[in-house]
Amino acid sequence: MSAARVSLALLLALATARGGAQSPPPTETDEIIWHDVVAGDTLEALTARYLGDAGLWRENWKLNPDVKDPHQLRPGQRIRLITKRQQPTAEIRGVSRKVESKPQTDPAWTPARVGEVLKERDGVRTYEKSSADLGFADGSRLVVTEQSLVFLREIGARLVGTVTRRAVEIVDGQAEIQAKGLAKPAAGIEFVIGGARALAQPVAGQGMETRARKSASGGSQVMVFEGQSDVEAGGKSVLVPSGMGTSVPRGGTPSPPEKLLPAPELLAPVAGTAYGQANPRFSWRPVAGAQSYTVEVCVDAQCGQVVDRATRVAGTRWSPDGLPLGEFRFRVMAVSASGLDGFPSATPGFRIDSLWRRPDPTRRQ
Repeated sequence: MSAARVSLALLLALATARGGAQSPPPTETDEIIWHDVVAGDTLEALTARYLGDAGLWRENWKLNPDVKDPHQLRPGQRIRLITKRQQPTAEIRGVSRKVESKPQTDPAWTPARVGEVLKERDGVRTYEKSSADLGFADGSRLVVTEQSLVFLREIGARLVGTVTRRAVEIVDGQAEIQAKGLAKPAAGIEFVIGGARALAQPVAGQGMETRARKSASGGSQVMVFEGQSDVEAGGKSVLVPSGMGTSVPRGGTPSPPEKLLPAPELLAPVAGTAYGQANPRFSWRPVAGAQSYTVEVCVDAQCGQVVDRATRVAGTRWSPDGLPLGEFRFRVMAVSASGLDGFPSATPGFRIDSLWRRPDPTRRQ
């Protein structure tokens, strides 16, 4: 057996000179060699040898249109083989408080870093009042909220010329895909939550924003703020359009989609407010049908980096224990009786100028 590494341009020229039919071009990041077939070679075995996955043999077959039977190669036959493929990745673009990551090949969890690259089967773990903001190549982002454990099952196309596929497994907690205002439509993403699957996709004229969560009871919840999501569990599938959500009990099937509650109207903070205390009072108008509220203080307008977060807030006022100095954003979501989050409010910016804490932040300010 002999192998000579050549550039893609040279490979195409050689193929033309040999008089063979021109095959579909490989991806720009593929590394390809010529291989002289010896007795016993098959495309499955050769693909497993170079790419580590025999299941990708059809990609090598596409590069060799003269091969009639991929399971019976002729000794002495010269074929092309993909020997290396650049793996699609996701980049950690924001980390708040305590976040850890784990490469699939490493048994240990280590502190996550901004700029760190994650590959397929890598994991992200967040702790209390922590979050991680992951960015994909198409411009979409995955926000992982507090106390969550998420693994990137698949984050790029495996087949030459096919549409990019992504899949994220939520073992615990919550993750949200966001893709708005992009020049090209973002690829869909499949959330795997226990026995449920939710395929979130953009629709014409919309972006994509879907939140998926594993509930405390072991079920799952899917909320679609933009785009649509096909949710399947227990042999039943429901299409959840924009502005709707569904719940899946553990071991059960998806409930009929229900309308999400509207965004609360904020009373305080007013955009640009500067507070002289670290625990100011925030307030909003009540939303009809709300069982409780979730509030978040964030660094960015999309709340990819959460500084403080509270769930099951019963009333329409809330004060943090104490925020650091700096500029932040604030938002509120009404939660329905079924546990689904409603649309998030606006995210006005405010500033904390002092670490002094008001003894009773519930008093009138």
